[in-house]
Amino acid sequence: MAPAERFLKDKVRARLNMVSNQLRPNGIGNAQLIQAFESVPMEAFVPPAIQSLVYADADLPLTEGSVPGRWLLAPVTLGKLLQLADIQSSDKVLIVGCGVGYSVALVVELAASVVGVESYEDLARVATIYGLDRGISNVEVVIGALSIGYPKEAPYDVILIEGAVDKIPPILTQQLAPEGRLVTVIKRQTGIGQKEFGKGVLITRRGDTLVESRKFDANCPHLPEFEPDLRFRL
Repeated sequence: MAPAERFLKDKVRARLNMVSNQLRPNGIGNAQLIQAFESVPMEAFVPPAIQSLVYADADLPLTEGSVPGRWLLAPVTLGKLLQLADIQSSDKVLIVGCGVGYSVALVVELAASVVGVESYEDLARVATIYGLDRGISNVEVVIGALSIGYPKEAPYDVILIEGAVDKIPPILTQQLAPEGRLVTVIKRQTGIGQKEFGKGVLITRRGDTLVESRKFDANCPHLPEFEPDLRFRL
């Protein structure tokens, strides 16, 4: 077997093992979501330096050096957030901080259309190339500030903030459609150098009211623009 064929075969096996050993035991059982995780190749999105780490139960670094840290969420965290969002085939979805587009590729298997917002052009380019290579037409990846979202295409049935946040800017919840759902991980600063353990949350718009439910523990890194502002916490 050629090295390239062996690599692909090994990654397919690792992907199926990730579903069987990480997702299902943690309560992720939505059939369409499981099928998306089984079919979308995570290795197509990550740099060569971390190819060997894909499908590990860990957040994977996407940036280095002077660039603020960006991460590909661990499969269990991402899977729980997507299952919590309860994405339907008619839904329009916004992904804030879509990074290299792995989450976009998963969600496009579930939803009618997906908009990904990314502040780093190099990461967004990977997401765009993946979509173009596969002829995916119901996806748009835009460059912009994460904390603003993408009001131009609002309202959205689902908003995923792909990383931990200290708080959710009202401008994002204002982009939810009636009965729309926002999912993310809230992780706040509780003292100098201390952060609470993150919680996966579901926020649902009920008329003019936002209903928040904390659903599961999740300790993923903060997204840039959503980190605690320590100037007001000393």
